[in-house]
Amino acid sequence: MHDFYNDYESNYISSRFDELSKKMRLGDFRTHNFNVDYFAKINSFLLQALFDLNNDLYLSRNTYNYKHRSFSYVGYGFGSHVVYSDKSYSEREKKCAECFDKLNKINKSKSELSSNELLSLSAQAFTALDHVHIFAFANGATIKLLLNSFALNNNFEFQWNKLNNDPVDQELFCIARDREVNAISLNTSLCKSKELDLAEKNNKFYKNGIPLNSFIQSALIIQ
Repeated sequence: MHDFYNDYESNYISSRFDELSKKMRLGDFRTHNFNVDYFAKINSFLLQALFDLNNDLYLSRNTYNYKHRSFSYVGYGFGSHVVYSDKSYSEREKKCAECFDKLNKINKSKSELSSNELLSLSAQAFTALDHVHIFAFANGATIKLLLNSFALNNNFEFQWNKLNNDPVDQELFCIARDREVNAISLNTSLCKSKELDLAEKNNKFYKNGIPLNSFIQSALIIQ
């Protein structure tokens, strides 16, 4: 099933991502009240054709806590190894809710955010939600769209196609994501494992990589 998903990732998921980005820009599919249901609604939109073809795919609940990526352009054959949260689904849902509460407080305060404040909040939220990794597929795309909804509420917009359309930037962005997620896993895991050893090796290998904030900043525009 993962091979089946990967075949769609470069075309169907990409087109659904662009479609939902346009809807959000026009004021549709946005919210001022972020929660797990809204998060799942975005993920469902991205994967709808897969659900239609195979109802069992809504393994939307992620059942793995690590991933090894192979790269074509960067990484010198090393790829990237990332370890996500190993908590139960209900515990990961709570972590999502904590993250959404922070964004909702900003939405409700009606205070004007500077670009630096929005970037900082977005980077924190991206890493927290990526570490939780609550969905089986398209976590990164789902997080990007949720953060775009947040940005649009605050008179900014993320034009993620700046990253999505360049395969080298995509891989460098994945390295930056994985490094931040691994840092959380290495700091919070109670026991060592082979996967955590690989995550530590990964972060040492890419210690001088481009920071996640730089990629997020490159996608941000003021409306």
